[in-house]
Amino acid sequence: MSDGQYFSADDKDALGHVFAAINERLGSTFEATYERPLEASIGDVPVVSFVIDTSGSMIQDISEQYGSRIHNVKNLLRQFVLELPSDVQMQLSEFSEEVRIVQALTTDKMKILRGLGRLEASGGTDITGSVLASYKTLKEIPSTKKVLVFITD
Repeated sequence: MSDGQYFSADDKDALGHVFAAINERLGSTFEATYERPLEASIGDVPVVSFVIDTSGSMIQDISEQYGSRIHNVKNLLRQFVLELPSDVQMQLSEFSEEVRIVQALTTDKMKILRGLGRLEASGGTDITGSVLASYKTLKEIPSTKKVLVFITD
């Protein structure tokens, strides 16, 4: 562009000539157009959906040594959640006679652990309704890495 010529920065006219030549050949105007996607793209953020049976049968003791089923499930999931990578999104649901979302999608492990702590067992067991509800909520999340952890007795 400068045809191999050296232009001193002190020579303002020469420098202007160089910049004009660059601008003429390359241009300095760019046009960017952004269109919002019509559908959410599927990401690869891992998602784990915990669905826990809190029906009356979960209150029964497995043995004197191990305590109730719900107590054991809470302990097991507590350790599992703490060992998950920090970028994993999680949600927690419970079911007995009906399904209830305890904690919506979050990466905050403490929110999931607080939800686990609040689980109490009582009532009947709607397995079919809980499976359908769990599938629907997980299906709506745009990720290619989804896991459903369904715990019942």
